[in-house]
Amino acid sequence: MLLTLLEDLLDNAAHDRTYPIPVVFPLSSWASDRDRRLEEWFVDELCGPLYGLPRDLAEQWVTDERVLPLLDGLDEVALGRRPACARAIDAFHATHRLLPLVVSSRAADYEALDL
Repeated sequence: MLLTLLEDLLDNAAHDRTYPIPVVFPLSSWASDRDRRLEEWFVDELCGPLYGLPRDLAEQWVTDERVLPLLDGLDEVALGRRPACARAIDAFHATHRLLPLVVSSRAADYEALDL
């Protein structure tokens, strides 16, 4: 479902330059980076081998909310790290209220979080 959504969102961004660019971020790689702010992690992921953006461009996109984060696999984060991951997502959303945000997870695993 996430990939279908990604296709639709990419189509929107291709037709409207003001629309944020959807980017898939695997939450399992955040979980290995103890309690980092999502904004920092987004920049590192955008600069990494998957996307290969220059750091200054990645920082600008994140700062200007040009990236629509599609956070993949909350249910794949180690059980003990899920609450911290969910809190980091909540903290990001609290400071970026108007930016759309997508989190994928099995419903039962999400509902099992006791936040």
